[in-house]
Amino acid sequence: MSHRELKETQERLPKAHLVGICGQHEEEAKEKSMTELKLLVKTMGLETASINVQKRDHINKALYTGRGFIEEVVEDMEEGDVLVYDHSLQPSQIRNIH
Repeated sequence: MSHRELKETQERLPKAHLVGICGQHEEEAKEKSMTELKLLVKTMGLETASINVQKRDHINKALYTGRGFIEEVVEDMEEGDVLVYDHSLQPSQIRNIH
């Protein structure tokens, strides 16, 4: 590994990809919630790479969001990046996302 590659690797910090669900007529409240989550992530020392909100009337029991939605979010992630949800996930949902 060259000195330049080593330096770039050391400077690359994980980025957070925020994920949430927004029901009908909840856009304003969800925007505030995601802004608060972004600030919380910043205090953890992470940069927010994306804010991803899916409009759904109910939570997907297997994944929280829809499969296609989360696959698109994960596709844009780089190694070491993290998903941060605005809601507590069930252990089965966490396993299914991996």
